[in-house]
Amino acid sequence: HAITRNSLGHGANALASLKTLNLSHNYLSDGHAKILNDGLYGYTLNLQSFNFCNNKIGPIGLDFLVKGSIGMDHLQKGGNDINNMMQGMLTLPTTSIVCLNLANNNIGDIGADILGHALANGKLPATKYVDISGNNITETGDTKIVQALKGKTQDMVILTQKLEQNYKMVTGSREEKIAIYKDLLKQG
Repeated sequence: HAITRNSLGHGANALASLKTLNLSHNYLSDGHAKILNDGLYGYTLNLQSFNFCNNKIGPIGLDFLVKGSIGMDHLQKGGNDINNMMQGMLTLPTTSIVCLNLANNNIGDIGADILGHALANGKLPATKYVDISGNNITETGDTKIVQALKGKTQDMVILTQKLEQNYKMVTGSREEKIAIYKDLLKQG
């Protein structure tokens, strides 16, 4: 079954019913993220769950998923309009991602900053859960995420820390949880 394109050369609604995209454990790299993003550009995507965990995506791959080739081209030409910059498959107006799993890649602090900008600028308005743990994000990256979310009223859980800290946030004593929250607030 071929996926057709419309008269403008953009994708049709053939993928509109796709709610979950699970590309975990595929050794996908930044180049693969670009190819995926470019290949799906123009298709109506109503994704609610995007699982890209346990791959080799770095900040460049995440940048393509958030900004897309069009957004990257806009930036390289000196543009700064946030709506033109956010043209990736994760931030298109038709994408309503509730669960975004990018755990165990290599996005680092730069990727945390990219994701923070997308969240702060309302480009992931339906998102409730983001897992970016295991991505070599330091305190600097954590701080960028916290700062990006200041003043936002969107209910969201973002996992950035190692499993041990996440475990303590869920099952730890009241004192352990308070200490972790205080430390996170200090970073912000």
